[in-house]
Amino acid sequence: MPILDVWKAPQIGLRRVVRWKKYIGAEPDVRLQNALQHSHAITILGAMVATEIQPYVKRKGMELDRGLLMTALAVHDLGEGETGKDTLYIDKSIEGDLEEYQAFLRRYKLSKKGPMFNYLHRAFLLQFALANPQNFPLSARALMSGIAITNRLEAMVFDVVERWDYVLYAVEQYYERGNEKILVQTLRHQIPHLNRLSNELPGFGEKIWTKEISIWATELLKDCDGKYEEQKGEI
Repeated sequence: MPILDVWKAPQIGLRRVVRWKKYIGAEPDVRLQNALQHSHAITILGAMVATEIQPYVKRKGMELDRGLLMTALAVHDLGEGETGKDTLYIDKSIEGDLEEYQAFLRRYKLSKKGPMFNYLHRAFLLQFALANPQNFPLSARALMSGIAITNRLEAMVFDVVERWDYVLYAVEQYYERGNEKILVQTLRHQIPHLNRLSNELPGFGEKIWTKEISIWATELLKDCDGKYEEQKGEI
């Protein structure tokens, strides 16, 4: 029964995928988080962010498709549930993105000709639409090109929520477990993007990634200059 298969698969697969793996067992340790927990939490976070920025978006004459955004956040890691692995931010690549996309297609291939697949397919590709990786199939690239035009706002909000989620997890480990390393390494990756997005996405800089938070994060990195240098492929 196809619907039973696609309904059950993420419940089982995502639960087995451990995130932030290289920090587990380190001193100080981090809270164990799997991809199922992450997918649930980031969807809630997306609803919170969307609510905060909505008045600013409306003032610009834009309309946010919350349904598409929420679906995209809920399904964005389905490929990880199929491959059984999470990729740390520093190790992400277009090859890995393609692998996850292909895994998503394999799971949902039974419904490829129906409206359910079309909607979930579009939602899954939202995360890649602004980058439009060159190694993706031409049909997917064409769809992402369209998404980048018609749903650019939703793609930007997705980007914001994903990056904000990274930071929040690292902040939790810093404040609750004293893990400075994970926060410093995460901020090094995310500050430039969050600063840029605070200028591009209405409301984000005013309500979430405020100047005060950006200054605090930047000062923390200055205090830790030369510490916790990160390399690709660390275990």
